[in-house]
Amino acid sequence: LPDGTAIWLGREGFYAFTGEGVTLISAALNLKLNKPRARAACAVFDSEHKEYRCWVASEGSNENDICHAFDGSSWRRRAHEKLASVCVTKDHRQYTIGAGEAKKALEPGGSQPFARTDLGVWVLDRAHGKWDARAPTATIETSWMSWTASQQRRSAKTVYIALRESNESNLTLKVYRDWRKGGTPVYEDKNVTLHPVEDVPPLWGTTAYDEGSEWAKRRPYWKRVDISVPACEVFKIVLESENPIDFMAIAFDEEPKMGGLPLRIT
Repeated sequence: LPDGTAIWLGREGFYAFTGEGVTLISAALNLKLNKPRARAACAVFDSEHKEYRCWVASEGSNENDICHAFDGSSWRRRAHEKLASVCVTKDHRQYTIGAGEAKKALEPGGSQPFARTDLGVWVLDRAHGKWDARAPTATIETSWMSWTASQQRRSAKTVYIALRESNESNLTLKVYRDWRKGGTPVYEDKNVTLHPVEDVPPLWGTTAYDEGSEWAKRRPYWKRVDISVPACEVFKIVLESENPIDFMAIAFDEEPKMGGLPLRIT
């Protein structure tokens, strides 16, 4: 990394050496890797995004299908390529080049899902001709909520999302229930605005110069979304956005199921 920290993939996950000792830095990732394939992992330091990137084979995969990226303070994940080898060009461009399988959008502009491509050598994070470098969908996913009280069913009523004012686009909120994630969610709202509708801030690219608006630091706000997940054991909330967002916190309201005998666990 730019500060001299060395990072590598080891037996228990990713380690860092700063000169003061070796530290495991991936404990919070809950890594599920195909360990026999770990020796085939490939990594690079991307100087444009200032992050360490490592492509590894996830559990059940024989290819390096997941990339874990670390910027020195936080992790993120990308799943747009299956790369067997990766490097950076030694010139002023410093392109990241990977050999393997990549993904492209079905049409320019990225409004359609990804389509699988053939094997090849790819310049990452770049577009050229028919190969559209579609911006990925950012995803924020909670754990299964109310697990410690899952023996008593309850109903999820309201979700509160703490965001920071950003732009005029929307994010999608999905809710899954009772350990079943995948397929159609039990609730979905595609119109969660990324700014408070009762006090719309001046937005970049839309506010006219002479309207009298003054620049102000983007403030945080709470967004309320009414959901209906009746009599569930647990539930999971997934936020998806194709635009930059500044997510801060999440909270929820729920009601216990009325009636019935109390359950005692021994």
